[in-house]
Amino acid sequence: MTAHISVAALDPSGLPATVSPNVLTALLRDELNFKGLIVTDSMAMQGLTMLFDSGEGSVRSIIAGADVLLMPPDPAKAIRAVVDRFHEERKKAGKDPNKVPMIGVTRHVVVAETDKAALEIARRGYLKWVNSFYWIWDKFGDDPHIRHIYPATFDELMAVNNGIAGSPETVKKYITAEAEATGLNYFVSWLAFGDITVAESLKSLELFTREVMPAFANK
Repeated sequence: MTAHISVAALDPSGLPATVSPNVLTALLRDELNFKGLIVTDSMAMQGLTMLFDSGEGSVRSIIAGADVLLMPPDPAKAIRAVVDRFHEERKKAGKDPNKVPMIGVTRHVVVAETDKAALEIARRGYLKWVNSFYWIWDKFGDDPHIRHIYPATFDELMAVNNGIAGSPETVKKYITAEAEATGLNYFVSWLAFGDITVAESLKSLELFTREVMPAFANK
């Protein structure tokens, strides 16, 4: 995991290590021969946000050599910026625009026959999940600085566009909007979380498979 710290001996430009090619590529990859995934620390930390917005910071980090961007403050803006730059570089390299690799996001998703039924399941399941997720930090009075991405309730999660619960039609509209906003062509759903039962998860999966996925079969 990278750190948003500046080390003049490694990069005289003063760039934080997370966005520094000198650190992530020249040192970590080339000199130290690191072969694993390079994951950033939270992109929402002030060590980056004071210098770059969510889009520019994300692009700079990828160019520097990062493989995984952790918790950008504006996920849609970060994804859109990276995707646009990716397509720009593919075009420069003469790549076939019709053969684009998978570019996706993950979201908490609950599908039921009605919006009301889906929300009831999602609210209950997410409350259990999020309390478990933050348990160790809360126990020791720490703040992981990611509560803006995974807030206290499912309604708040939907408000920051990080989850959806609804009928198949509602979920289709959400995914369509996500694709338009971010440029994604791949969508990963968390259909089981918290205390959502197996039966509820399987019903959600059934509706997603039968009534949501066909709408995107040729996209």
